[in-house]
Amino acid sequence: MSHTKSGRSLEKVLLAAIGSMLLLIDVVSFARSILVPAEPALPTDRTGTPATEGFITVFTLAENAAAAFKTYQGHLLETIGILAIGVIGILYAGALLVYRAIFNLRFTRTPFTIAALSAIALFGGSVDQILLKSNIEDVSNCTRLQSMYDTREYKIAEGIVHVIHSQSTCDRGTGDSIRVGDASLEVCYYVSTCAYRQSIAHGGVLTEGTYARVYYTDNYYPDEDPPILRIDIKNP
Repeated sequence: MSHTKSGRSLEKVLLAAIGSMLLLIDVVSFARSILVPAEPALPTDRTGTPATEGFITVFTLAENAAAAFKTYQGHLLETIGILAIGVIGILYAGALLVYRAIFNLRFTRTPFTIAALSAIALFGGSVDQILLKSNIEDVSNCTRLQSMYDTREYKIAEGIVHVIHSQSTCDRGTGDSIRVGDASLEVCYYVSTCAYRQSIAHGGVLTEGTYARVYYTDNYYPDEDPPILRIDIKNP
């Protein structure tokens, strides 16, 4: 009798531990997909690093590329962990059912509860897989843009920045429309890209009257605004 009671007590402890773990993972997974916004643009360093001819470099593509890859790695590990725990939970529930069937023990709701929680974890992992695709696209975007920068597939615009339109903090439509020299460029904070997207409202450096040298490419998407790969500003 004491052996049976201890077995049931152990079963309850296992159920509570596994159930709590799976519920926590499910809550975190769904909260991430619903509440966590896109990765914010990295703040631009106005002090920058020395460049040539009296300029300082305040933005390089490599900074955002490194951040995007780090985000992808973390999201990938999270997705693998959620799916692994879901699979382990299903296998554990199945093993309990087989054990009870072999020894003709009375069934309780323990295996079914674990199986249900594990199924929810698997569903959450599947949702995370869908979200992971956007991270893969970001990394691919970074890789292609970095390759274009490394092979000098860019143009350089230099001159005083003229702001035609400024994007407000909550406006997800048209970004900052600016002209630098002969180039017309747009900076949209809410676009997912490794290129420069720090709008003026979010602390960007391409403000009216700033003398800047902007590296951009119009070979990435011919029908879209040219991505900005690097920014140097005149050292005051």
